[in-house]
Amino acid sequence: MFLPAMISVVLMGSAIIIDNYIPLSFFKGWVRTLWYVAAYLPVGLPVLKDAAKAMVRGEVFTEFLLMSIATIGAFAIGEFPEGVAVMLFYAVGEVFKHLLSNVQN
Repeated sequence: MFLPAMISVVLMGSAIIIDNYIPLSFFKGWVRTLWYVAAYLPVGLPVLKDAAKAMVRGEVFTEFLLMSIATIGAFAIGEFPEGVAVMLFYAVGEVFKHLLSNVQN
């Protein structure tokens, strides 16, 4: 359950370290963008899929769509770490919500 989040944390953390503390010459432009996209996909892809499924059912304004819009918007303005972090925190919250609901039942 936590594997996608752990993958995202490692990729995002390493990208933030490279961005701010250990500047590497290759970590610019499309390489940087791809790195953050790779960090986003493990936690973002399931939410994007849920948003699409909900829209097909006619449920337009769901939390899935709103999270998708927020994080894609962050990527659109170049705030890659924020986009990944928002989706990561959401995904971790959903895992804990699922775990708590199983404990209560």
